[in-house]
Amino acid sequence: MTARNPTADPAAARAALDALTQQTLGLSLPELLDADPEQVDQRAQTRLRHVETLRQTHLESVLRRAANALEQAGKAESVEPGWLTRYVDGASAAASELEQSVWAGLLAAEIAEPGAISRRTLAFLRDMDSWELASFLKYCAFAFTFESGWRFVFADEAALREIWVYERDVEQTAHWVRIGLLASEVETLEPGKLRGLKIGYHGREWELAFPASAEASACVYRKFTAIGQQIAGAMTVKPWTGFARSVVKLLNTRHGMGWSQVAEPQPASAPDSPAAPNLGLWA
Repeated sequence: MTARNPTADPAAARAALDALTQQTLGLSLPELLDADPEQVDQRAQTRLRHVETLRQTHLESVLRRAANALEQAGKAESVEPGWLTRYVDGASAAASELEQSVWAGLLAAEIAEPGAISRRTLAFLRDMDSWELASFLKYCAFAFTFESGWRFVFADEAALREIWVYERDVEQTAHWVRIGLLASEVETLEPGKLRGLKIGYHGREWELAFPASAEASACVYRKFTAIGQQIAGAMTVKPWTGFARSVVKLLNTRHGMGWSQVAEPQPASAPDSPAAPNLGLWA
């Protein structure tokens, strides 16, 4: 006979099972235990209605979010039917607010620019665990962008330590590489060969001038994959105040680089101020 676990809580276990049966079958646990075997067909119909109602609820929530995003973008194009079929299948299973927000962002991006979001990205997002999505959202707060809009993270030790200052548990590079959100290989940024290169971080921009030191050294960075780029672009990321400035300062100090911040545009209300440039850098 199996010994009883002294820490077991039968009432809590039963409550959890009751919640599970209601979520999957549309029946409470007592209803399931007392169910008539001869009425299984009727219960199957009840389950199907319950599941489809949940999927419909999720999908409608996603579409409402996407509609709000599209109204702000002011641009819409038709979506390829096969893509839309796969999208509906994935978005209907998005139960949490974060999942729904990301699915809405993908649809808004695809409608604004057909072909922007691949079917592989839809399949990937559908299979992501909820903790992965939440952790990747935090990780994206440490991504810079090139002028093309492509995201990357500086991968040298000093930059990683700076990330740990803000989010100690967010550094999951090995995991993101393994599942396909980050490139497997790091790339090198050589200051002497890339004068004029610009990078951005949520509305701020830095330009690489001549190396500040004759012995300036290269630094390494890791780009997002196409799937990582598309999912990150669909997220609403909260930037960290001071993070980018600290990283740029570290690069200038430790690598002898010559990053300098581009002057921020003046507020639009100022009479002689130019409009803020649309560099296509930030989501």
